[in-house]
Amino acid sequence: MSRATSPAARVTGIVTLLRPERPRRLPESFTAAAIAGDLERLQLFLDRGADIEERSVGHASPLAASCAFGRLESARWLIARGANLDPRGATVSPIQSALGKANCEAAALLLDAGLPIERAAWGVIAAASLGRLDVLRWLLGRGLELDRSYPGVGVLRERALHHARRDGGDELVRFLRGEADPGPPPKAPPATPPARAVQPRAAPEERPALIQEARDLVRAAGTASARWDATGPLAPTQRQLLISFAAATGILEIVNALLDAGASPDFAPQGTPPPLPAAAGEAQIDVVRLLLDRGASPDGSDGRSWLPLAGAAQSGEPEVVRMLLEAGANPGARPAGSPRLPEHARGPFSREIRTLLEEAAAARRPKKTKRTR
Repeated sequence: MSRATSPAARVTGIVTLLRPERPRRLPESFTAAAIAGDLERLQLFLDRGADIEERSVGHASPLAASCAFGRLESARWLIARGANLDPRGATVSPIQSALGKANCEAAALLLDAGLPIERAAWGVIAAASLGRLDVLRWLLGRGLELDRSYPGVGVLRERALHHARRDGGDELVRFLRGEADPGPPPKAPPATPPARAVQPRAAPEERPALIQEARDLVRAAGTASARWDATGPLAPTQRQLLISFAAATGILEIVNALLDAGASPDFAPQGTPPPLPAAAGEAQIDVVRLLLDRGASPDGSDGRSWLPLAGAAQSGEPEVVRMLLEAGANPGARPAGSPRLPEHARGPFSREIRTLLEEAAAARRPKKTKRTR
């Protein structure tokens, strides 16, 4: 640890390094699983009756979402299982989703699977706006013609030249005017733009030493560590207590060390999640169990704000919901400013979660007694 790094920032960094390879929280929908590139959970959704043509806010289908985010593994998986290459009535089709982000490899998957090249005509306009001459030339190599009119697009050269003059740059303008000849179009699709840099993750063999370092830092700080914020360059965007960040990430040993230092399992500054709702919302079963054993209230601090059961229902993991109910959580609680708890259920097991909550609520209602004459 450098002199400029505070103990709180170092422990925050350790929590980030120790985060699991895959979130325990289940994707909230089939489309979300496609965006994550999580093929195992895509199959889980499909096995449990998900619609392969599911429509969601912003995406015509899971295939369109995969193409928009450049998730080639998801796109291949969906195409292999019969996903519609061109959903009827879609405002933005899968190939438009791909080419709008210059994800040419995803577009190539659609074309190779049988989508007519005419459906990619809009991509020439998008390439001109993005300043991507390589994308435009690749589409021409796939069979589009600049001087042909396409339905819903018009004559490509005219439309592309208009957008190139406004956004695309001189090189594109010269090419579209016929003043530059860069040679034959590329046969291979231009590479998908690189994804956002991924934060480093500790190797399994580094875990014991990092956990011990975090424990030592907490122990050295004593009760002051109980109120540490998650801070530093690897902190979450939402400011929160370090114990809540560690609880959501599932680092049981660091949560336990902070509890031993005096951190409350129920307290958090206003507007941020306390440890138990943070852990429940990310389906961190072992941390939920620890916090309940250490006295956390299964209904949160006031029975309305940051309800652990609401987070558990949204996590998609029935076991977390069951654990909180067994600890005495109120299934009839009404989260502040939110719908009833069953309506928070998400993911492939949403039906089971709703059933758990509704049956538990029914069991707590007082039974009516028959009047005797």
